[in-house]
Amino acid sequence: MTTNIIVALLVAIAVFFILVAVWYFVAVPAKRKALAEEARENAEKEAEVIKQKKLLEVKEKFLSKRTELEKEVRQHNQQIQQSENRIKQREMQLNQKQDELTRRKQEADAQRQRMETQQAMLEKKEEELNARFSDLINQERTKLEEISGLSVEEARDRLVETLKDEAKTNAAAWMMLA
Repeated sequence: MTTNIIVALLVAIAVFFILVAVWYFVAVPAKRKALAEEARENAEKEAEVIKQKKLLEVKEKFLSKRTELEKEVRQHNQQIQQSENRIKQREMQLNQKQDELTRRKQEADAQRQRMETQQAMLEKKEEELNARFSDLINQERTKLEEISGLSVEEARDRLVETLKDEAKTNAAAWMMLA
């Protein structure tokens, strides 16, 4: 019986070593493989998390840059709008000035036309008056010639003689006073 026990014990030890060897060569590698797989999965998960963080950072930077650019674009558009408003305002002022100048030109043209019309009427009246004046002078001259019995040349000669005599008298009086 002791041999049986020894054999049983040897068999038990052999089975134990076989089980340990099986465990070591089968279970441990499977466990290592499982641990390695788990480590790989954890590394992949961690890499995915890092990747997501980096993507979020990039997105945040992109959104920040986009916001900055949109702000710059809005400012630029606002400046353009202000410039356009100033140009439109200046254009309106120029149009108003042009309208005013056009109105003044029309008024000046109308005034000039009125003045030309009045000038023509005055010239016509002056011609009529000159004609009437000439007629009246001729009529008066004729009447004076009839009344005085002298012609125009004779009356002129007498007037010249009278003026000469008067000038001589005045000259003599001045000489005596001097």
